[in-house]
Amino acid sequence: MKKFLALSLAAAALFGCSTEKVAVCSCPAGADVVIGGEVVGQTPCEIRLDKDSTHQITIKKAGYKDVSYTLATTSDLPQIKFGPLVDAGYYMELSPNPLKVKLYPAFLPETPGDKPSDGYLDAVIKADDMHKEGSIDKKEHSSMLGAIKNFYTE
Repeated sequence: MKKFLALSLAAAALFGCSTEKVAVCSCPAGADVVIGGEVVGQTPCEIRLDKDSTHQITIKKAGYKDVSYTLATTSDLPQIKFGPLVDAGYYMELSPNPLKVKLYPAFLPETPGDKPSDGYLDAVIKADDMHKEGSIDKKEHSSMLGAIKNFYTE
């Protein structure tokens, strides 16, 4: 029994402890998840990342501003940590996980400005025009209007 437990712990330490699944989702969905210049998925998705490094992740979608995040390892687990599991990264977690990203339309300014009501109206008209042209569907139009509202009211 002790041999089995020791082998199980050794297997856990050697396999699967140095990587972690990270869930990535965006509003609106369908954005590219880019790491190191390479597209590794499209939201919503799960990606497997090495716990031993820091990762720069960029979320890109046509018509929206790119958003970048840094995922780093944290170790806030309160348990006593010892042995080979520490070396294998068993007690480490990537953060933030899940990564939830809100995308803002590319045509929005950096700040709401002196007259946010004018900017809000212009942005809504731009989103409506994009929907009428067919460049965004009804669901994405709704999501874009929500992002515009959040931008000008937060």
